[in-house]
Amino acid sequence: MNKKDFAVSTRLGLQFALILAIFTGAGFWLDKKLGTLPLMLAVLGAAGFATGMYYLIKKSGVKISKRGTDDYDKSR
Repeated sequence: MNKKDFAVSTRLGLQFALILAIFTGAGFWLDKKLGTLPLMLAVLGAAGFATGMYYLIKKSGVKISKRGTDDYDKSR
């Protein structure tokens, strides 16, 4: 792995972690305000995970066809 690949991988990993942390933190904050402690944390945590995975797949160049097979975008 060269330095460019390492930098891209590190950036994507940190962005995923940041997205997850923001959504989870917002869920925790909302739970404290609303008094529903595990509910919003779980909902927004799952939403953050889904958003982070969507972002990773979008940036990685993997194309998913309607049939469900993965085709790697070789033009990247």
